[in-house]
Amino acid sequence: MRPDKELTASKGSEFIIPFDKIIIDPTFNARKDFGDLNGLAKDIANRGLDIPLIVRYSDDGKSVVIIDGERRYRAIKIANEKKLCQHGDILDVRCVMEPPGTDDIARCLKMFSTGTNAKPLTDMEQAEVVYRLVTVYNLKPKEIAAKLSKSQTYVSHLLELHAAPHEIKQAVAKKQLSPTAAVKTARATPDKRSQVMAKVRTAKPGKKVKVTDVEKITKGIPAMISSKVIKDKIAYMEEFIKKAREPVWNPRLIEAVKEGLEIALGIRELPTLEE
Repeated sequence: MRPDKELTASKGSEFIIPFDKIIIDPTFNARKDFGDLNGLAKDIANRGLDIPLIVRYSDDGKSVVIIDGERRYRAIKIANEKKLCQHGDILDVRCVMEPPGTDDIARCLKMFSTGTNAKPLTDMEQAEVVYRLVTVYNLKPKEIAAKLSKSQTYVSHLLELHAAPHEIKQAVAKKQLSPTAAVKTARATPDKRSQVMAKVRTAKPGKKVKVTDVEKITKGIPAMISSKVIKDKIAYMEEFIKKAREPVWNPRLIEAVKEGLEIALGIRELPTLEE
């Protein structure tokens, strides 16, 4: 369907679009955290829109859909609602049509790019986009990594983050866990995972649980081992060797060696040696 004439009046490569003809596709943008838009609203009210919105025509041709610039659109809406502009509401908005032939994959990838006044996607929002590229558009992690100029590990971690339990994702959104710490927590056994989340809940407001803290809980390996603890472990192993006189096939010796290794690695606490 041909677009309405009022949507095709161009000024160079830009179009001036009536504000009420610009719409948001709620299923498209992965961004959920738009941040505080009041500062941006005041800036646009005072100086105008520096960077035009990137849009495409709607299916019925009666409006345009935002591809890039939803934060700016929302800021304009705030400026109009709060009457921040000295000369009345912003009724017309500078827009640029997306390049011909742009597909949904390219639109998703565009979300990762940032420019002036742009707010980068959060880790959870990036995970949502990568998950969409894999499940909806059937891209492999390797292909996504190449298109984003990122490592395949980076993409795989985002997919793991998206698949993490809700409580862990909430901790990331609240900045209580870093994405790396969240992935390590999600990989842990339910018992270890519960221990990490208990630590998250008791942490001071605004303080993240460190990756080393998560590793200490999930792997049972202290982040730092004092020289005294190391010497005690060595002494314990030496005593084990002196006591291990049974044949090598004896199950008790195998269990003793296993226990000794676990103690050396910090998985078990150092017990009191039997006399």
